[in-house]
Amino acid sequence: MDYWPRSLFPASEVRWFLAHRTIQGGIPVELGPRTSGTSGGGLWVCEMSGIWLRKREQIMAARALDAIMDGGLTSMVVGSCESRFARWAAPTEPVPHSDGSPFSDESFYAGASATGTVTADAALRATTLYIDLPEGVSPDVYVISINHPIKGQRRYQIARVGDAGEVTIRPPLREAATIGTEVDFSTGACVMKLANAVDFFAAIQMGRFSNLSPTFVEAF
Repeated sequence: MDYWPRSLFPASEVRWFLAHRTIQGGIPVELGPRTSGTSGGGLWVCEMSGIWLRKREQIMAARALDAIMDGGLTSMVVGSCESRFARWAAPTEPVPHSDGSPFSDESFYAGASATGTVTADAALRATTLYIDLPEGVSPDVYVISINHPIKGQRRYQIARVGDAGEVTIRPPLREAATIGTEVDFSTGACVMKLANAVDFFAAIQMGRFSNLSPTFVEAF
C-alpha cells in the first residue's frame, strides 16, 4: 500500500480528529440534548493545508498522486510525525530508492523507530491495552499505531495511563491484538482515503506554482 510522502509535501498546518463519535437525538426542553456514543468510536480525519508546490518535481508527483488515489477510491497510509512529541526517536517513514521505487518484494528502507509490545491479549473494540514501553520511555498520552494483520495500520490516541503498562485508548481497537503485537510510537499511521478529491489540488498559477489541501478519512 502506498504511503503519503510527508517529506515531499510538508504541510504548514495539520489537524487530526475523530469524527462521528456521538449521535444526538431530539432535545427535550427539560433535559437538554441526548448524546449517545457510537460503538466504533468514530473515524479518524486528517486535514492538511499549506503544502506549497514550487518545484517541477513536486507538481509532477502531485499529479501522479492524484491519479494513484483515484478520486478517493484507493486507500493510502497517512502518518504524522509523532516523534517530535515523544522525543526519543527520529521520524519514521518508508524510504524508497532514489528513483522512488521499492525493493522487488515491495518493501522500503526502514528508519529508526520507537516500538513497544502488547503484553496481554485485547479483543476487538477494546479500549484498554497493556503495553511494554520502549526502554527509557515514560508513560504518557502519546499517539500510537498498530499494524493489524487485516485492517492494516491504525492510529490510536492514549487517553489515560494507568499502572503496569495499562493505557486507555481511543478509538476502540479496530482489530483484536495478541500478546507480542508491535506498537509504534513514532508514525501515528492510519489507512485512509482522500475525501476532497475535487478540491485538494489547487489550480496551477502561471504554469509553475500550486498547493495541496488534502482531507483524508479513515478507510476500511
